[in-house]
Amino acid sequence: MKNKSALVLPMHSNIVDEKVSKAFEKLMNFSKFVECDEYKEDKFCVNRNVKRRYINPLTREGRIYDISKTTKEYIDEYLNTKKTKYVYIEKLY
Repeated sequence: MKNKSALVLPMHSNIVDEKVSKAFEKLMNFSKFVECDEYKEDKFCVNRNVKRRYINPLTREGRIYDISKTTKEYIDEYLNTKKTKYVYIEKLY
């Protein structure tokens, strides 16, 4: 069974090959992620609005969050860390 999500490029098309090559080369030359709260029209900004997830294992004494001060501090720090709304990649050279 063929993978339906696979990208099929015609072998005889130099235009497609050139576009893919240039896009891949650009991607490989980007080396810095830039965070920002405002959408940048001149950049390819990606929205970072994602649900934060963490594991709170059940132990014999109860949930680790409730019984371990250190774990509680790590989880709280993670949940309260400010994240910017957008991120984009910047070319350094």
